Amino acid sequence: MTGDDLGTVRRLLQHLRVLDRVALACALENGSLSCLGPAPEALVRLLAHMGTVEGDVGSPGLSNCLAGWGAYYGARYEDASRCFEKAWSLPGPWASWAALGLCKVASDLGHWALARDWGLVALHLAREENDFERHSEAAGALGEVFLRAGQPKLAYELVSLDAALLPPGSGYRDRLTNYLAVCLGRLGEHSLAEPLLWHGFFAAREHDPVSAAYSRASLYVLSALIPNRSLFCRLEAGISHSVASGAELPEAIVECVRAYWGAAGTSGPSSGFERSEVLAHLERARAMLGPFYPVERAWVRELVCHVAGEPYDEAELESLRQRRSPAPPPPLRHVLDAHLADADLSTPLPFPLLGGGRSAGDAWQALRMFFI
Repeated sequence: MTGDDLGTVRRLLQHLRVLDRVALACALENGSLSCLGPAPEALVRLLAHMGTVEGDVGSPGLSNCLAGWGAYYGARYEDASRCFEKAWSLPGPWASWAALGLCKVASDLGHWALARDWGLVALHLAREENDFERHSEAAGALGEVFLRAGQPKLAYELVSLDAALLPPGSGYRDRLTNYLAVCLGRLGEHSLAEPLLWHGFFAAREHDPVSAAYSRASLYVLSALIPNRSLFCRLEAGISHSVASGAELPEAIVECVRAYWGAAGTSGPSSGFERSEVLAHLERARAMLGPFYPVERAWVRELVCHVAGEPYDEAELESLRQRRSPAPPPPLRHVLDAHLADADLSTPLPFPLLGGGRSAGDAWQALRMFFI
C-alpha cells in the first residue's frame, strides 16, 4: 500500500464519521452514493468497496477493514466482526481501524467490557502511530461505552479528549459539544447541560440538521431524567422541527420520552395515562430504530410490555444475547490507560437489569444509558 492509498483511506474514514448512518447503509445497499455529497472521487471509489472484500484496494487487510465498516453501517454485526478480525490478523497500518471497528460492534451489541478492551487497543495503537484522528475517534468511541456502562465521569474525560484532538474545521464538533453536555447531564450538572444543549441545537439547526436532532433529543431526555415537565412542554410547544434523514436514533428517543411523559407524573410513571397513546409512541420508536440499534430495540420492547401490562417477552433480548460478539483482544496494558482498564464495566448485558423482574420506573430510567 502506498502512502497516497493510506492517506485516501484515512480521509474516507474521517468523512464517514460525519455521515448519517442510516442514509449510508441505504446507499451501500442501493448502490447510490449521493449521501456523500461533494466527497472526492477517490473516497466514492473506496466506499464502493465497503460492501465486499473482492475489490482490490491495496491489500486483503485493507479490503477486509473496509468491508467490515460497510457491514457495521448496515447493522450486519456478525459479518462486521469477521471482517474486522480478519483485518486485525493481517499486519498492516489498518490495525487501529480494525480495533476501532471491533470496539463499535461490541458497543452496539451491549458488551461494554469487550468494547472497552478493543477501544483501548485502538487508542494505544493510534498513540504509537501519532495518529491524532484515530486517537480522537477511539477516545470518542470509548466515551460512548463508558457512558452507557454507567461511568459518566470517565465518559466526560474521554469525550473531552476527543474534542481536544479533533482536527480544525471538523464537521463533527457540533456533535461532540452535544456529547459533552450529555455527560454533564448524567453527572447531575443539569444547569450546565441544558444551556449547552440549547446552544448546540440552534448553532447546528441550519447547517447540520442531524446534529441539531441529537441536541434536541438530548434535551428531551434531560427533561425526563431531572425530571422537569416544564422543559418537556417547552420542547413540545416551542420547536418547529422536521425529521432529518439519518436522525432515526434521536427521533426514536424523542418518541420514548413522549411515552414517558404520557405515562408519568412529576415523580415518575403512574397509572393515569392513555395506554394506547403511549404504546403508539413506543411503536413509532421501534420502527425508527429498525435493525441498527439492537440494544435500544430490546429496551423499547421491555417498555411496551410494562405499558401493555403483558409478561416480559425475552425473545428479542435472547436474540441479542445469541448474536456473535467479537473475539477478545490480546492482553494490552498501558500506564496512561490503567484507570480506564480497571473501571468496573460488569453491568449485565445489555443494560443493568434489562429483562423481566424490574419495576416500570427502573425500566424508564434506562433512558440515562443512551449516548445521544
